[in-house]
Amino acid sequence: MEYITEKKNQHYLPKFYLKYFSIKKNEKEIGVYNINNKKTIRHAPLKNQASKKFYYGKDGKIEDYFSKIEGDFAKVLKNIQQTHTLPKRYSDDRSKYADDYSTLLLFVSCTFSRNPTVIEGITKMINKSFELLFSPDDYEKYEIPEMEKEESLHLNLKNLFDLCRLMLDLEVKLILNNTQMPFIASDFPIALYNSYLERMKWPFGKTGFGAKGLQIFIPISPTLLICIFDPQIYKVGTRKANKIILSNEKDVIQFNALQYLNCIQNLYFDENLNDHMLSKIINYSSKFKRANEINNEKCRIIDSKNDDERLVKLGTTDLCIRLEIDGIKYLSGVLSLKLDLTKIICMREIQEYQYFEKIRDKKSAPYVIQPRNIK
Repeated sequence: MEYITEKKNQHYLPKFYLKYFSIKKNEKEIGVYNINNKKTIRHAPLKNQASKKFYYGKDGKIEDYFSKIEGDFAKVLKNIQQTHTLPKRYSDDRSKYADDYSTLLLFVSCTFSRNPTVIEGITKMINKSFELLFSPDDYEKYEIPEMEKEESLHLNLKNLFDLCRLMLDLEVKLILNNTQMPFIASDFPIALYNSYLERMKWPFGKTGFGAKGLQIFIPISPTLLICIFDPQIYKVGTRKANKIILSNEKDVIQFNALQYLNCIQNLYFDENLNDHMLSKIINYSSKFKRANEINNEKCRIIDSKNDDERLVKLGTTDLCIRLEIDGIKYLSGVLSLKLDLTKIICMREIQEYQYFEKIRDKKSAPYVIQPRNIK
C-alpha cells in the first residue's frame, strides 16, 4: 500500500517567512489582498496562505526535505532581522563560501524554483512549444508527449544548486525602509529585475539568473528588503556599507509594485498598510504589464534552406516599471557598452566555482530530489 503523508497542506512559501508580515507579529493572522477579485481580508489565517493540497505529492518525501532545510533558512533570516546584518560571504580562509551565506542563496533558489508560477510556466511553455511545432495530424499519427506539472516540479528542483552557482558572483545588500509606507510581500516574493537591460532596450529575456545586470529584490519584513545585484553594473549605496536606507515613499511604492506585478494572486501585509496606501500601490502598478505571462512564438531560421524549418522561442514577460531607486546607481561607463544582438541571452562572465560542497551534502541527504517517470 502506498504511503500517504499526513501533511496534506503543503506550502510553496515557508510559514516562517510569512510570519514577518503577520498582524501585530502574532504569527497567526496576515493581511491579504487578492488581485483577481480585488478583495481585502485584514485578518486571514496565515497557515492557509501560499499552500496547496499535496503540492509536492502524497509520499511526503519532498515536503520532509523542505521541512529540514527550512529550519536553516529561518535561522539565517531571523539573524538578519535582529541584527540588520547580512551573513559573511566567505569563510575565514576565503576558499569557500560561509555556510550562512550559502544558505541565504539556497533560500532564494528554493523559494523561486518551487513557486507555482515558475512550475506552471515551464509546463505551459513546453506544451505550447509542442503545439507550435506539431500539426493536428502529427498529434493523431504520433504519441506527442505532454509535460505534467509534477514532472516540471521535479525537474526544476534538480537545478537548485545550479541557480545558487549563478548567484555567486552577485553581491547582496540590505535595504531599510524608513518611511510610513511598509514593504509588502506576495505569494511569489522573489522579484527578478534588470534595470540595465531595460534601459539598454534589450529585445529578449532580461531576467535569467545568468543575465548581465540582474537584480533580485526580496522583501523579508515590512521594513527590510534584500537586494541581490550584479556588481559589474550597479553601485548600491557606498562600497563599505552593507545597507542603504530609503526615506522616499515613492521608492517603497516601486518595490511594492514589483510584488503586485509578480504575484500569483495574493499580496501580504501587516496592520500598518492602510487602505489608502494599498490604493497607491494598486494605482501605480496598473500602469505596467504583469510579469510571468507566457510569451512563446515560432521563428523562421534565417539561414535555413528548408522553408519549413522553424524554431520556437520560449519565454515569459519580465518585470519592467522603469525602476529608479535612490541609492542604486549605474557604474560609470556601463550605459555606453555595446550589446551583442546576435545572441538572444546577454550573459555575465560567470566563473566556475567549487561551490556548496558542504551544504549540498548536508542538505541533500537522505533524500535527493530527482525527476520521476522520465526515461
